[in-house]
Amino acid sequence: MLNISDLLGGLFSQLLNVWYIIPIIFIAIYLKKYKLKNNNDGKGAVYEKLVSDIYRNKKYTIAEHGKDNGVKDFGIDVIAKKDNEILFIQCKNWNKKNKYRINVKEIQYTRMNVRDYLEKNTMFKHYNWKIIYATSEDILDRGAKYKISENKDEIEHKIIPI
Repeated sequence: MLNISDLLGGLFSQLLNVWYIIPIIFIAIYLKKYKLKNNNDGKGAVYEKLVSDIYRNKKYTIAEHGKDNGVKDFGIDVIAKKDNEILFIQCKNWNKKNKYRINVKEIQYTRMNVRDYLEKNTMFKHYNWKIIYATSEDILDRGAKYKISENKDEIEHKIIPI
C-alpha cells in the first residue's frame, strides 16, 4: 500500500526538479535574445553600415533601424531622411552563389511594414517615401524584379558592391 508521505515526498521531489530547470530556461531565452539583438559582428551589419555611410555622405539623416531593433526590424534596416524625402532601406549582403534570393513575398512584407511604420509615425505622413533594396549582388528572383518594376514609384533596387 502506498504511503501518503511517500507520495507527497515523490511529488515534492519532482517539483524541485522542475523549479531547478525553469531558471535555466529563462537564462537561455535571455541569452538567445541578447545574442540575436546584439549580433552586429556579421557581414550583414558591416553592409548596413556601408549603406548607412553612403547615404550619410549624401547628407541624409540616418537611423540604423536594423542595428537598433535586431530581428524585430521588420525588413527595414536603414531609414534615411532628407528634406521631404524618407527612404526605407533593406540591405542584403548575400552571395549570388548561395540559394537565397529576394522574392515577391519579401517585397510585399517590407512594403506592408513600411506602410505600418508610416501609419504609426504620422509626422512622416506628408513625406515622399520610397523603399530601397540595397544588395551587394543581383539576388532578386524574377517575381521580385517584376514586383519592383510595376511599383517603380515606391520601390527601387540598387546594387551596392562591398
